[in-house]
Amino acid sequence: MNKALLILDVAHGADVPGKRSPDGKFQEWMWSRGFCKRLMMEFFNPMHKGFDVIVPYLHSHDEPGLSTRVKVYNDLSRDYEFTFTASMHNNAANNPAKWWNTMAKDGGGIEIWTDKEHNHSDELANIFMKVIMTLAPNEKYRLNHPKDVSKDANFTVIHGYKKKDIFIPRKYEAFLLETLFMDNVVDINKLMDEKWNTEWVKVVGMGLLEIFKFKGYAN
Repeated sequence: MNKALLILDVAHGADVPGKRSPDGKFQEWMWSRGFCKRLMMEFFNPMHKGFDVIVPYLHSHDEPGLSTRVKVYNDLSRDYEFTFTASMHNNAANNPAKWWNTMAKDGGGIEIWTDKEHNHSDELANIFMKVIMTLAPNEKYRLNHPKDVSKDANFTVIHGYKKKDIFIPRKYEAFLLETLFMDNVVDINKLMDEKWNTEWVKVVGMGLLEIFKFKGYAN
């Protein structure tokens, strides 16, 4: 077993309402699981690496529970010196869903989130975004700030949860990546395009690899 672990966290399950395009043809849960599987099998498996990669809920169609995810990921992290969780999602601007910015050339864009604490995850998010913005310069990026690219929110998977009024923090570094908007016509055309997804697997994979290089667990 290696000393570092990458956890690919899939998006909400098929049973969570609203996580799809307005016409229902695109569903976040399906895209996220397919994308994480491709990252693991097509990008990381063929290469020599100094860290383990897992997708704990790859075959779970329904939402396992956000606090359950944190508990499982905390348990996994105990066996490693360094654990990083990358949560893979698609964004949405409206609830209920409706198409927007249908004439915009650059679509809704890409965001990255860390929790509200000023911690190491912010630094790792900056490293990741520098790589993907270099490799995919034509995408639109919705940054918090040029020197602190990640937006802040205490989403459960990247922050922790409360149990009987006791806060259980996450014991791993983490960010949540919102890849395009599933209610934007420009973005949805990319998300449903096989060629674009194939390139995005490589881009995101290179960004994640750079994090483990920075930590000293990859060549």
